[in-house]
Amino acid sequence: MCRKWLFLILLILTACSTVKIPVEPQAKIDADNHLRFALQMENNRDFSSARESYIFLTENYRSFADIKGMLACLSGLARIELENNNEKAYLQYKNQMAEIIQNTAPELAYYLLLLELYNYQRENNYSAISQKAISKIDYPAEVNLKLAIDKLQADSYLAIAEEKQVKELINLAKKMEKQQKKAKYNDPELLSSAWYALAYYYYRTADYETANFYADK
Repeated sequence: MCRKWLFLILLILTACSTVKIPVEPQAKIDADNHLRFALQMENNRDFSSARESYIFLTENYRSFADIKGMLACLSGLARIELENNNEKAYLQYKNQMAEIIQNTAPELAYYLLLLELYNYQRENNYSAISQKAISKIDYPAEVNLKLAIDKLQADSYLAIAEEKQVKELINLAKKMEKQQKKAKYNDPELLSSAWYALAYYYYRTADYETANFYADK
């Protein structure tokens, strides 16, 4: 499930890019549609086909200077190498991302953070997730929601979650819910994951009535 939420966020981040790029709009649309298929192939564990698509799309996005598209593809390649237990190749792709971010777009550092959290989730490293999943005011709303979800789930598991985290996640989720009603975003599964995280928190604190309320949303 965490994998699916991450893919949905990457799609939104790429499609909602506000950076002006020197290319005809149709080329961007075609690349984003291809990326959607690549993410779906990865989600279905067709790693060979997904890898081929990511490699092709990395150069495609590079040709018209779409940094977000490049980072989405490189993070996909890095995740595939993680699944293939190829630590060396994973680090190579991660380092490529870090170099692009450092030299071109430091404001996109959250792409690296999402990749690291993906790795921690694979390892069930809840302590690392708790320490790393920190939202920032300049992150996109979807990223901050994902970080709040990850941190609350990790902290709930570790029995260190605080009420202020719950309030923060509720506020972020309600904002996202309003945006979806206005058709600004179309990511109902990410919102559902927020309700699930809240249900899990209340279940862990033995508030079963509230847990059931969020589980039924």
